[in-house]
Amino acid sequence: MTLSTNALRVQESSAGAAGLSQNPLAVKAVMAATAGNLLEWYDFAVYGYFAATIGKLFFAVSNATTSLLLAFATFGVGFLMRPLGALVIGGYGDRFGRKNALMLTMGMMATGTGAIGVLPTFDSWGIAAAVALVAARLVQGFSAGGESGGSIAFIVEYAPPRMRGVVGSLQQSTVAGGLLLGSLTATILSTLLSTEELHSWGWRLPFLFGVLIAPVGMYLRAQLQDTPAYEAAKKARVVTQSPLTTTLRTQSRQVLQGAGVTLLWSVAYHICFAYLPTFATKELGFATTDALLANTIALAAVILLSPVAGALSDRIGRKPLLISATLMFALATYPLLSWLQRSHGLTTLLLVGLSFAVALAMYNGPGPAALSELFPTSTRYTGLSVGYNISAALFGGFSPFVATYLIELTGQKVAPAYFVTACAVLTLLTLISLRESFRQRLD
Repeated sequence: MTLSTNALRVQESSAGAAGLSQNPLAVKAVMAATAGNLLEWYDFAVYGYFAATIGKLFFAVSNATTSLLLAFATFGVGFLMRPLGALVIGGYGDRFGRKNALMLTMGMMATGTGAIGVLPTFDSWGIAAAVALVAARLVQGFSAGGESGGSIAFIVEYAPPRMRGVVGSLQQSTVAGGLLLGSLTATILSTLLSTEELHSWGWRLPFLFGVLIAPVGMYLRAQLQDTPAYEAAKKARVVTQSPLTTTLRTQSRQVLQGAGVTLLWSVAYHICFAYLPTFATKELGFATTDALLANTIALAAVILLSPVAGALSDRIGRKPLLISATLMFALATYPLLSWLQRSHGLTTLLLVGLSFAVALAMYNGPGPAALSELFPTSTRYTGLSVGYNISAALFGGFSPFVATYLIELTGQKVAPAYFVTACAVLTLLTLISLRESFRQRLD
């Protein structure tokens, strides 16, 4: 069942006439949704950047590679909870509103992040410390399962109809913003503190700092009404009481397409940005400060370029940009990592990072709008969240683990490129099957 044509036309006409800059409520909605997204990805970033330290402190193994693998496995375990979070929180968001669901995810994410910052290590708690770390990651993963898809749906539903690409891209800019904030924090701490200070107490500071973001996001979200699309759906009485059942019965193909679109997206973020600093320092011998500096500059480029790509997708369509970015990852990842292995200069590291930044920004721009346009309002939160988090759980979260394992298995420093390329091919097949949606109404 869909909304009435008249209701949709009135809604989209008024939004289009106002535009984002002339719609204060839409601006507040973007800020509220992106605050939680910023916290989610900031936390994942600092965990990735301090993975080697966390591995040594929470897992009693003498082999450095094994401790790093255990730390990245714990990082990935949180992602296993994301599909469950998507099912539970996504269904809640479709039944009771996007705002209520996103308030819940913000609180849970802050709880998990703060817990990691205060946990005793193996020296104090023994194996219980590792168990507690895994538990905190599970809470974060459950929350992230509802946050990612929900923030995309929330922002895109508030966007004027001819600006869904550029407004939706702001959600992805804050993904890069969270990674950037984490990278900056790690850079500053690694510069100001000694290795001993970082190892003993300095690694806790980024997680404790992350908790401070939560009250701001909670306040912003509390001030908002729900999205116009959801309110219109409620008024038209098309809000379903069983979103998951409806989604699986009528939109299973779209869910699989959403998973395929997200596959490369998630892997690219985790390999090219969360994992690359660890790869550059541990495997290639770069200085930590150089690796973090290059990563910070590349992430800043992603933030700036993603809205440009989003605006372009509102003019020429989603598929041309998505397919072009996917081909760039498929064809360029191996040559770029090979070049980085041969040349250990900071300039090379910067150029490699900026190359990945351009490709990712091209995907970030149209990605959120393309996912939202797959589903009707009555099941958008559930369908988008489930599809998005299937790939995040199966591929994205374990990307650093897979990359580290492939290097250990093959003895080749560039082995992570094989994983990225394979994922790009699978995503390309999905993109070919999509219909172009940039001119369609949301429902």
